[in-house]
Amino acid sequence: MMVIEELRRFYHHNNNVAIVKTGYYVYKFLERIYNTYTYHKAGIRLNKLSRNKIFSNKKIHIIFLMQEESAWLKLKDIYDVMHEDERFEINIVCMSNCATFEDDKAVYDYMKNITSDAVYYKKNDGSYVDLKKLKPDYVFYSAPYNGYFPKEYRSDTVSQYAKICFIPYALSANHVEDNIVLNMDFSKDVYCYYAEWETAAKENEIRMAKYLGSKYRRSVFLGYPVLSSLIRSKGKKSKSWMFSKNKFRVMWTPRWTTDIKIGGSHFLDYKDSFLKYADQKDKFDFLFRPHPMTFSHFLGTGQMSQEELDKYIKDCAVRDNTHIDTENDYSATIWQSSVLVSDYSSLILEYFLTGKPIIYCQHINRDDMLDDVLEIYDTFYYAYDFHDIKRHLQLIYEGDDPMRKKRIAVRNKIFGNEKDILKIPERIVEDIVNDYNNW
Repeated sequence: MMVIEELRRFYHHNNNVAIVKTGYYVYKFLERIYNTYTYHKAGIRLNKLSRNKIFSNKKIHIIFLMQEESAWLKLKDIYDVMHEDERFEINIVCMSNCATFEDDKAVYDYMKNITSDAVYYKKNDGSYVDLKKLKPDYVFYSAPYNGYFPKEYRSDTVSQYAKICFIPYALSANHVEDNIVLNMDFSKDVYCYYAEWETAAKENEIRMAKYLGSKYRRSVFLGYPVLSSLIRSKGKKSKSWMFSKNKFRVMWTPRWTTDIKIGGSHFLDYKDSFLKYADQKDKFDFLFRPHPMTFSHFLGTGQMSQEELDKYIKDCAVRDNTHIDTENDYSATIWQSSVLVSDYSSLILEYFLTGKPIIYCQHINRDDMLDDVLEIYDTFYYAYDFHDIKRHLQLIYEGDDPMRKKRIAVRNKIFGNEKDILKIPERIVEDIVNDYNNW
């Protein structure tokens, strides 16, 4: 691994084209060897685990490893089904928030108000709760990034005694994001990947087949459980819209980074324009929901100062028709909105379930899109500057929504009917039961 890191540094700091090309090919070759070795080593662990159940539990013991409050929406309905099933024993181990990078009890404080199954991951002496001593059969990770975990909680450690399950925390739209979520360092240890799309499940099967131990890994599509949570939230009140007095409600969800390679953000470009527009539109209410990492990222890069951020928050607060949404649960919020304006975001695909119009602020690379997602993106209204945003919003406000018929048809085709969506958590839970009984 040290050799690979040295080659990576060499590649980024050398300007000689011939040398750089040679170094790049050597780096990629060695990286491939290293990845193959680590994947095969993980396969041996999974093989051993599949033959020998480590713990003799009377019930199926599940651990949910939580790192972010908003991620609970993705797993909540699965937990609810398991909680009502006497065949299961559950612990929810709550870590520090991986979005804010703060080592505090925010996630635990949030979860303990929801369920008595919540456990804080640190003891009084600062040491970590030993997951192995909890004797889990299956561990569900809410995030796939080993770099945010202590060694004891990383996938290569936990996979030695428990089967790791993973449900993506977001609906991936393109291959770049899918490869980030299913990064080699984590995915090599995953026993069962519950894919968000049928295409993603099939592509992961192809990825797994390249390495030893693929028959000890599973990649299945049973539906995306957050859709069930969203359906159940339809008609519920949203705290986020309590400020709203108008019927036309605009949600804006800007991305956290201006890096075009991973989506790009218009937050810095449009934040002041939205406030000026809000002053002109007293019949519109605006809910701004930046990605949780947005403010900390722009402060860290120097693209915003603390004074600028404080002023922006104050400017939003003093207006009657603007509000910054800091609630973790957005499931009811999207149903009570009229339209979404967004950069690239996984929330777009969840919002699509509502059937409401979406104004998209980015160009898209169609060659990079997952097949399941292309039809969805063809139902958006595209905005290439703020003038386009204002034009689309005004037309939608006036009832001019020519994409509506196509949008509803695509939604029904891809997501299916509501009754089937509500059964997704039950299908995943029964899959766990069947796997356990055949273990």
